[in-house]
Amino acid sequence: MKALAEQGYAYPQFGLGAMYEHGRGVPQDDAKAVYWYRKAAERGHVDAHYYLAAMYAKGQGVEQSDSQAYAWWSAAAENGYSSAAKARGTLASYMSERDLAKAKKLAKEYWIKYVLE
Repeated sequence: MKALAEQGYAYPQFGLGAMYEHGRGVPQDDAKAVYWYRKAAERGHVDAHYYLAAMYAKGQGVEQSDSQAYAWWSAAAENGYSSAAKARGTLASYMSERDLAKAKKLAKEYWIKYVLE
């Protein structure tokens, strides 16, 4: 699986992210999970969008960022991941207007870059 992930295939990249997040077959490592989730997310993998957002929301393996979480959940929601829309809405209800505006701008950039392409 790692060889395919390193060749740029999104499904194996997502799979490696999940393996590292949960320590299945590899040592548990949140930073490596984020790395592989991001690789898959950048290739348009909708589940990776969702899980990467959750990692940012919790600050798990990456510096906590509501803006990043909002943007990645938006990408997942735009691809029909219904629980991503709910998570994004819950997060937005706790954000300041300024931070929410920043997050929406980032979400638009991600939508263009990772959903439309």
